[in-house]
Amino acid sequence: MTDERTLRTPRLRLRQLRAGDFDAFYTSLVADPAVMRFYHAYRDLDDTEARRARAKRDFFDHFAAGTALGYVAWGLWPAPSLDAEPEQLLGWCGITTPALSDPGLGPEVQYMLGSRWQGKGLATEAARAVVNDAFARLPLARIHAVADAPNAASRRVIEQLGFAFDGPVEVYGSSDMVVYTMDRDAWTRRPAVIAETSRLRIRHLTPEDAPFIFELVNDPAWLRFIGDRNVHSLEDARGYIKGAVESYTRLGFGLYLVELRASGEPLGMCGLLKRDYLEDPDIGFAFLPRHTGQGYAQEAAATVIDHGRALGMRRILAIANQDNHASTRLLHKVGFSLQGRVVPPGEEKELNLFTTRAAD
Repeated sequence: MTDERTLRTPRLRLRQLRAGDFDAFYTSLVADPAVMRFYHAYRDLDDTEARRARAKRDFFDHFAAGTALGYVAWGLWPAPSLDAEPEQLLGWCGITTPALSDPGLGPEVQYMLGSRWQGKGLATEAARAVVNDAFARLPLARIHAVADAPNAASRRVIEQLGFAFDGPVEVYGSSDMVVYTMDRDAWTRRPAVIAETSRLRIRHLTPEDAPFIFELVNDPAWLRFIGDRNVHSLEDARGYIKGAVESYTRLGFGLYLVELRASGEPLGMCGLLKRDYLEDPDIGFAFLPRHTGQGYAQEAAATVIDHGRALGMRRILAIANQDNHASTRLLHKVGFSLQGRVVPPGEEKELNLFTTRAAD
C-alpha cells in the first residue's frame, strides 16, 4: 500500500490523484469545453470514447510516468472554508515530466480548474503549495510553466507566483506558446503575493522589510491611533515581522505589506487579524503620511476584504479610535458600518466597532 500524499491550503485539500479518480477528472474537467479551450488536441475530438482514451494517456499515464522521479499530480478538493460539496473534484495541479526537451528547465508545473471555480484565485493558491512542496522534497534547481500566449488567465497565475518570462516556445502542438521559469533560490527568497491591483502589490512581510516597519510603527499617526508596539530598533522590527509570519502559518492570514507594483516602494500595511476578544477576524491598515490621500489605503482595504471572503470569512470586523475620522471614512467607503463599541482587554478607552454584512 502506497503512502497517500496530502497538502492543505486555506481553501483546498490536495491529495495525490489515483487511477480511481479518472471518471471524476474527466467529467469535471475534460468534458467541459470551457476548461479545454486551450488544449489544441481536443478541439476536434468529439467522440467520447476517443476523448476519454486521449485524456487517460495525456493526463493519468503522464502523471504515472513522473512518480519515479517524485513528481506528484494533485487533485484539488474543497476545504471546509470553501462553499462546495466536500468530495467534489475542483481541478488538479502538479509537477510533471516536461514536454520541452531542455533539461535545464526542470519539470513543469501544470494546473486545471473546473469552469465554475476559475477566477477565484484557487489556481494560484494550489500552485503555490505544489511548487513549495516540490522544492522542499526534491533536489530541483528550476521549475517551468508553459501557457498559450493568448491565455491571459493562465499567464496571470504564473506571473502571480513570481515566475520569470523566458520567451516564446513551440510545444503541445502550437507555436503560440510562452514559457516561464522559477529557480530554487529565487523561490526561496521571494515573499508570497496575496493580491495585485493595477497599482499595488499586497504580499507577505519578510525580515528585509524591517527598516520600513520600524519607520511605520514609530510614525506619529501610528503612535496616536494604534499605540506604541515597543519597536525601538531594527531587531524589534524583525520581531514584529516574525509575529506576522507566524500568523500566516497558524491562521492562513495576517498583516501584509502594501507596495507599488511599478517600483516595489513600500507604502504601508493592510491585512487581517484574529483578536481573542473579537468574534470574527478584523481588518487593520496603516500607511505613511507621504502615501496618504492617493487612494492607496482604500484600494488595499477593498482587496484585502475580497481576500478574506475568498478564505471563507463570512463577516469581517474593524476597530478604530472614535476620533480617527480618516479611518472611519475609509471603512464606510469599503462597506463597513458602525456596530457599536468595544473595550479591548487591559484598556479603558472604548473603540468603535465596525462590521461588514455577512456574506451569503
